[in-house]
Amino acid sequence: MTEKNKEVAVKENKAVGAVNPIEAFKEANPGMEFDEVNLGVPLKINSKGQFCAKQDETVVFNEFKEIIVLSGKPQFVLWGKDDTPDEGELLIDAENLIDARDAFAARCADAKMGEVFKATYKEDDISHRYTIQFMAEDGNCYELNMSNTSRKAYKKYATQLFNGFLGAPRQTGVAVCVTKMTTEAKSWEKVNWNQCKFEFVRKIEA
Repeated sequence: MTEKNKEVAVKENKAVGAVNPIEAFKEANPGMEFDEVNLGVPLKINSKGQFCAKQDETVVFNEFKEIIVLSGKPQFVLWGKDDTPDEGELLIDAENLIDARDAFAARCADAKMGEVFKATYKEDDISHRYTIQFMAEDGNCYELNMSNTSRKAYKKYATQLFNGFLGAPRQTGVAVCVTKMTTEAKSWEKVNWNQCKFEFVRKIEA
């Protein structure tokens, strides 16, 4: 997120009476680097197609009518498979595919567990995901680690926005817009899933 984008996001948040948590954190901790700080409440999409808190699935959000994306980063991850000793464990977490493949090769070469790992996982199991931190209309900051299908939907939204197809001027970025985020049900060859849907609301006036 550029300094200009931060400025307009802060302005928009103030206009609706919200406090930008990133700016508040920096003011409370002057001089501290923000790179590895995570202020967002982690979310996921449940089986009903609702956004919910990862730590407490009773906290549910059917939609976010107005969000401002504060930051985003790609992730290449490998999770432990069901019914294995690694079940639910994040085995690989890298920001690019090269590092993810290097981490995969290192696990395969492990003297103790390499053979078991190779028998359980293949390189294609590495999943390309994208994580965004965003400010919602309730003034809180959230984090969503998007699936590959949601990542593609977000990328399509950003591309259409940039090309001027959604009502904003050409070359507009997501970070300077207010966006509506919901979910939608999808299916392909008898496989059903829920993914994110993004809609342009308005451009933030600088």
